Amino acid sequence: MGLTIIFSSLLVFGVLGLLGWHYKRKQEATAQFRGRMIQLENTFKLHGTQLLFREQALLKYNFLKYNLSAALLEQPEIQL
Repeated sequence: MGLTIIFSSLLVFGVLGLLGWHYKRKQEATAQFRGRMIQLENTFKLHGTQLLFREQALLKYNFLKYNLSAALLEQPEIQL
């Protein structure tokens, strides 16, 4: 009888430990995914602003009067 109680309690604690470990691992994966998504959203916003900047510069450009390199301005956000 005592051995059955010990074995049952070890089994219950083992199952609870595995469930806790799985929950913690799932939470860490979710947090990592959210961080990556925020990073990608920020990257997309930055690239969108850069594209808008370039488009506005090209709209102002007179192809017959100026050199093309004058319209393609260097952007400080881009690190080479």
